[in-house]
Amino acid sequence: IRTKLTVETVSNSIAVPLADCFQLEGRWEVVPSGRDQKNCKLTISFCVHFLKRTYLLKGLISFNTC
Repeated sequence: IRTKLTVETVSNSIAVPLADCFQLEGRWEVVPSGRDQKNCKLTISFCVHFLKRTYLLKGLISFNTC
């Protein structure tokens, strides 16, 4: 039996410029690995989701986070 634990998060910050223009979406996935399934594999991924147009900063934010 192959099972998986997935945790999805959405983060908003008020301490950064133009914080109302984007949010950070994260996903953590844990799956068993190995024959005996006593080990696990953790995969962490993040994505910047833009909520408003940022004209000047969208390229800078995307370039520095992806």
